Amino acid sequence: MKKSKILTLSLLALLSAAPALGQTAYNGKVSVSQEQFTRQGRLLRVRFHVAYGDDVASPGETLTLTPVLKNDTVQQTLSAVVVKGDDLRPVSRLQGNYPVAARGKAKGRAALRHSFDYDTTVPYAAWMNGAALYFESQRDKGQGNRHTFEDNVLSSVAVTTDTTLTAAPRVEVLAEGILARVRYLSPATEASKIATVTGVMPLTREEVHSAKFNSEVYQHIMSVAGKQGGGRPLVAVRLHGFGAPEGNYHATARMGMDRQLWLRDYLLRQKGTAAARCRVDWTPEDWDSIVTIVRGSSMRYRNAVLDIIRATDVADGRESNLKTLAKGQPYNYLEHHVFDKVYRMAYTLDFAVPDADSITGAVTPDNDRSQLTYANLFGVAEGYGRGSSTFRELMAMGARLFPNSAEANINAGAAALVEGRADDARRLLEPYASDPRAYDDLGVLYTLLGRRDRAEVYFRLAEANANE
Repeated sequence: MKKSKILTLSLLALLSAAPALGQTAYNGKVSVSQEQFTRQGRLLRVRFHVAYGDDVASPGETLTLTPVLKNDTVQQTLSAVVVKGDDLRPVSRLQGNYPVAARGKAKGRAALRHSFDYDTTVPYAAWMNGAALYFESQRDKGQGNRHTFEDNVLSSVAVTTDTTLTAAPRVEVLAEGILARVRYLSPATEASKIATVTGVMPLTREEVHSAKFNSEVYQHIMSVAGKQGGGRPLVAVRLHGFGAPEGNYHATARMGMDRQLWLRDYLLRQKGTAAARCRVDWTPEDWDSIVTIVRGSSMRYRNAVLDIIRATDVADGRESNLKTLAKGQPYNYLEHHVFDKVYRMAYTLDFAVPDADSITGAVTPDNDRSQLTYANLFGVAEGYGRGSSTFRELMAMGARLFPNSAEANINAGAAALVEGRADDARRLLEPYASDPRAYDDLGVLYTLLGRRDRAEVYFRLAEANANE
């Protein structure tokens, strides 16, 4: 899955007098409308209108909005948008032709006086048609103080096909949205130097449905981190829960998605995991494990059960067919001897080695810099979120500490682009003009420098490279 790309808005250029109200996110403070999902060859183009008011972020804060397409088993993160609180000014201070609200607190449409048109593309996959659209909203108050919300904006996405497309889609170069194409590189070649702990937490159906489920998972994670983390800072938590049939597949799937969101939100609010990148996936009915257990069992009608599972899709009545087989005897066996063995939580915990300060990410004179790797520094930086100023400061530091690292220089150049430092970005990125990993960032650079023809070349090269 591709990393999300960060978009920093020039908010005052994007004011709207009366944006249309649609689906909402972030406690109703963000409106999403005019959604369009269009397949263009191998790409899915996603467009919608976003409107918001002055109260989404205070001065010194940022709000990162990340759209995510997902179904029960797969998800695709789209380009993120960063709203700067410093750019949100009271209406009374606006000059020129900007609309001025009436006295008193603005309500309804008048409150959503900032807006922009979102437009991005991702590689298309068949599962995206009918997937749900979620908005992850992360408010960063600085010094690691972050709050994250997740909202279901659309329950089912309808993808249309652009039948007029006869060649590669034209690259849209929009002055206010070009930073959506900025990319940061994960130092994959050094990822093995991050300490990783994996394991499985056995569960029962009763434990999964317990009101203490989130806290019990958290306590298990922290217990493992304490015993096997070696005192290193926890920088990433990846969880995958597995469930079993509980009567109604669609209800089970919906509950699984809700449980996934609740658990992730809970982890982001706990002291031990708040600074870590948290991802939670959930498989509501783990039929692969069920098949494995049945094959190794001595249950009656074993082959008939396996035939039904293989020949009947879940959505086409697999469970109903199993219930009617041999007057329900095989299904009764599954309920009492198989299903409960399937419930579990698989976890992967990543720890950064303590070469960088685990609180600020800064390298101090007491640290042995010869032992510091760029992967360590990047892992600490990601704990603050890619939309934060601390992340960008650490990217700039990476280029100074690792001047011969392509990843360090390209990422520092990307951070410079987001902050509007075109000259610094040019110095950092142009030495990598032939490196495919820098194509998107070079396209953004030349757009900001007014060289649209050269920007178009790099954007086309980036798309061609992505489709290979």
